[in-house]
Amino acid sequence: MAKAKAFQTDIRRARRKKKLKRFLRRLSIILLVLAAVFALYFTRNTWIPWFEDILDRTQTTTVNDGELEAGNFPISTSDSSTSNTKLVKFGDEFIIATDTHINFYKANGVRKNSIQHTFSDYEVKVGDGRVLVYGRGSSTLSVMNDKEILFEKELDGDIYFAEMSSDNSFAVVTSSEGYSSYLTVYDKNGEVIYKFANNARINAVDFKPSGLGCFVSAFEMKNGDMITNIYSLDFDEDEVVFKSDNIENTTVIKANKLSDGDIIAVCDDRVIRLDKSGKILGEIEYESDLIDFDASTEVVSIAIKNSIDSSKSKLLVIRSDNDALEFELDEEIKSVECDSRNTYVLTDSLLNLYSMSGTQIATAQVSSDYVDFIALDDEVLFLGYREINKIDYSY
Repeated sequence: MAKAKAFQTDIRRARRKKKLKRFLRRLSIILLVLAAVFALYFTRNTWIPWFEDILDRTQTTTVNDGELEAGNFPISTSDSSTSNTKLVKFGDEFIIATDTHINFYKANGVRKNSIQHTFSDYEVKVGDGRVLVYGRGSSTLSVMNDKEILFEKELDGDIYFAEMSSDNSFAVVTSSEGYSSYLTVYDKNGEVIYKFANNARINAVDFKPSGLGCFVSAFEMKNGDMITNIYSLDFDEDEVVFKSDNIENTTVIKANKLSDGDIIAVCDDRVIRLDKSGKILGEIEYESDLIDFDASTEVVSIAIKNSIDSSKSKLLVIRSDNDALEFELDEEIKSVECDSRNTYVLTDSLLNLYSMSGTQIATAQVSSDYVDFIALDDEVLFLGYREINKIDYSY
């Protein structure tokens, strides 16, 4: 076998060196790209709202004509009291609940089924394709889908309230001997998976986004003051994950976890921000009465009355990037609904859509008869005194 000549060996060595340099250069580029991607991901709460604000400022307001959809609408509610009729979003469809029936509808207004219930002072909670129905003060509840009642449960105590998670587990707070209130959590089949009680009175239960735990808001009286604490529970843990700082002389209506890990506690006279371990970071007092609120993992929207002019109102928007925005409307707000980015606001004459930066994205003239609404993609349904209507609502 012939030996390689010296100049051939030098060429091969140079080629290998050149290939190594090319490989290292490509590896460096890949690592830089990966580092940039990770940096963008971990700082997304900083730059995404900034980027969205720029887009919001360049977006014009879509003016919808507010024309009522015909066909299967309007749906009459004249045979029931509006105060006891509830319009509830059910996936991409909807429910009309009355004192006697749970009525399931397709988005186009076709009624799919009607299931009778016997609960007075009834409440409806929705999960993933399931509905929990109960009566305040009763000791029974029903779980159903849009075809049939799946099961009923008889409880040991009277029901104060109940909640249902997105994975169809549900939590029920009842009366109990030895406790002012008692929490029992059931899986989707109605089997007990968790229990909680202490000396405090439970007034709110909110499932975590994962569905594997919940926040329990409970109060007790100490030296003449009402002290509320939020307890973080995980259903696979025996011990409480954390007990929040004391929240004094107010009632927590909802504890909502944001995508950044912070918790927004909506109270009857203020809104409080807590960190992921329950430490209070700050609060904003309402200048007047709370009207309505809604919450998602990115934004909490709160409507409050104007303390000076009752014909006006204010909208408080709290974002996951730690910003809070407050702005005034010239009409009193009736109802609010928010998704991951935007907030719908119903007034006496308008349905407006606002971005997280407060930019008005869309609007439509509506009837003063409407008392509530739900948004289904690019359509909106309204609950009125005598009927339910629907309009196209694009943005």
